[in-house]
Amino acid sequence: MRLRAAPVQALPRMVSITPRHWRRPPTPAQASDAAHEPPASEDLPVTQLDRSRALRLLAWACAAWIAWELLYYEQFKLTGNQGSIDGVFQPLATWFGIPAHEKPIRLGVGVLEIVASVLVLIPPVRLFGALLTLGLMGGAIFFHTLGPIGLDPYGDGGGLFKEALFTFAAAALLAWLHRDELTARLRRLAPRAFPA
Repeated sequence: MRLRAAPVQALPRMVSITPRHWRRPPTPAQASDAAHEPPASEDLPVTQLDRSRALRLLAWACAAWIAWELLYYEQFKLTGNQGSIDGVFQPLATWFGIPAHEKPIRLGVGVLEIVASVLVLIPPVRLFGALLTLGLMGGAIFFHTLGPIGLDPYGDGGGLFKEALFTFAAAALLAWLHRDELTARLRRLAPRAFPA
């Protein structure tokens, strides 16, 4: 495989991090768009190969953070830690008007976080894990800011809220890195709403 240097004047094209072997073969209508596909990796300039590798590493870093962050807090949610109950889920259950149902809310959130953390570590379904994490962390941010939990429920300077913000940002970045896959899936689901 021979690599050629990129011209100094040319800006490198954006390279998708979704490997070609994960993509479905193009339909006859999409075959005409083959001219718009990025070149095969052996034809890419060195700078594009480096950028593609860097983006894949960034995606793995985001996925690792999300999985670690979500799985770390499962020890408190699933065991019924008093801080998790009193600081987060009992105020939520009371705010929803169902104070006796704290446990199903806590366990439901815990199960969804486990699912999201597993999905982000499996590259073919990483996008779904990132989107699920966006939803979970978006809900956490909402309930911290506008709901009953508050920005600093444990008196530690808002550590839980800051971690929710950072995890939301990591999930958003991961979804953005997989935007080509998201666009392709949306086009398959609603071709009229998302024309090619």
